[in-house]
Amino acid sequence: MFLPLSAFRQPHRVTPVARNIEYAGTPENRGARLPVVVWVHGGGWRAGSKDKPRCLSLVREGYAIVAINYRLSGEATFPSQIYDVKAAIRWVRANAKQYGFDPERIAVFGASAGGHLAALAGTSGGVKELEGSLGNAEESSRVQAVVDWFGPTDFLQMGKHLNAALLWSVRARSVRSRNSFTMSSRPETPFRP
Repeated sequence: MFLPLSAFRQPHRVTPVARNIEYAGTPENRGARLPVVVWVHGGGWRAGSKDKPRCLSLVREGYAIVAINYRLSGEATFPSQIYDVKAAIRWVRANAKQYGFDPERIAVFGASAGGHLAALAGTSGGVKELEGSLGNAEESSRVQAVVDWFGPTDFLQMGKHLNAALLWSVRARSVRSRNSFTMSSRPETPFRP
């Protein structure tokens, strides 16, 4: 996959994607090492793909984008997903020189379930129980920035909302029958909920 030249503000030599890494130019013509954004897809932990990273526009701002997959919930239970994310971060650090990355400027960006994993990766650097044993164990999985794009951060709160939603669906008919707005015999009556 190649990025079209029009994707960049200034003319750069376009580099082919290597392992789903997208960036402009090569280390030789860029000079400085690039900060990296590790993209973590959403999909409710049960679906999704790294194929269309939503942060690809950051390439124009001078970032390298490394899009990753993680084991989905049908393949493995938690904490396998965070192990995979942290292994990818360690891979970025271990391969920084080869790909022209700055190993001290790594961000993780995720949407929905990926946002949850990004937030967890950002808040649990060095937490042994969440590191796993996959690849490049000598490297740190700490990141310098996190973007959690609408990912859950408090499952206890989610449970409260989920329980309310389940209660609503179970009791919808009885609730509707007691709701003064839906059961009004005069729909033209001004009503402000």
